[in-house]
Amino acid sequence: MAATTTKRAQDSIRYGDVIFVFGGEGELAVSDRDNSGDHEPPSKRLKKHAVKDPVNKKSDTHFPFLKLPAEMRNSIYEFALVTTDKIRIHRVMDPVTKCRTYAVRENSKYVPRTKDNEIAIGLLRACKQTHKEASEFLYTKNRFVFPGTGELSSFFGRYYQHVQHLTRVKVDININATVSSPVCKHVEATLNTLIFAEHLETLSVNIHSSIHVQDNGNEQMGRVAREFYLCAQHWLHAVGQRKGDKKAALGILDVQQVRLRAQGYDAATFAANTVRFLQCLEDFLN
Repeated sequence: MAATTTKRAQDSIRYGDVIFVFGGEGELAVSDRDNSGDHEPPSKRLKKHAVKDPVNKKSDTHFPFLKLPAEMRNSIYEFALVTTDKIRIHRVMDPVTKCRTYAVRENSKYVPRTKDNEIAIGLLRACKQTHKEASEFLYTKNRFVFPGTGELSSFFGRYYQHVQHLTRVKVDININATVSSPVCKHVEATLNTLIFAEHLETLSVNIHSSIHVQDNGNEQMGRVAREFYLCAQHWLHAVGQRKGDKKAALGILDVQQVRLRAQGYDAATFAANTVRFLQCLEDFLN
């Protein structure tokens, strides 16, 4: 029985009553009848039952993010990295990472770090281009909260290139009665770094002093203001020179609370402390 090529289909060979059908990629199918009527093309039938290559399947899942329009990428950056809540910076010690910095959304006094409220800063690690584009959204459009100057100093040391982009910062500051103490020296070194935050709009501070509360509150606030001035004088004067007004830093400084040692938590007392503190600080700047 000789094999003959059918004229009806160029991709099939008849051998007696058996038809051998060849697909476009070299696949072979066998048919036991002559589908001379209306039928699905053989090549289409073969493609329907073909098994996809797992390698090609994996490559199909790659999304060309950088090919999106810039406006759409910016919308994604803002959705993933910008929040109306405060962003609290935590330092966590563990055996694996040694010391790692976490950025957490915070809408109350303290919120534990979870996967649900952690900022998606991993987006900045995708590639150099996404890092460059997304950094502006993260650092310029958020308010960063630091539990103390230790966290602030650590953050500045690790991300020093982004200090200039910060616009809103909040930090708790502990001031020792002795200006030359290591605590005050550390505070001074940290606040000096703010000189490079040229776009800083608001510096919110809670000041805790080691000066013990006494009857003469005005005199005590003068001492606290002097301690703070000696620690922050380089930043205060740098802002004044940059803006052409020696008191310009007072427009950026937002003193939310000044608390003396052993002083109770009373809103009226804190408000009076703040007013007196700012008056004394303004005198130092004259």
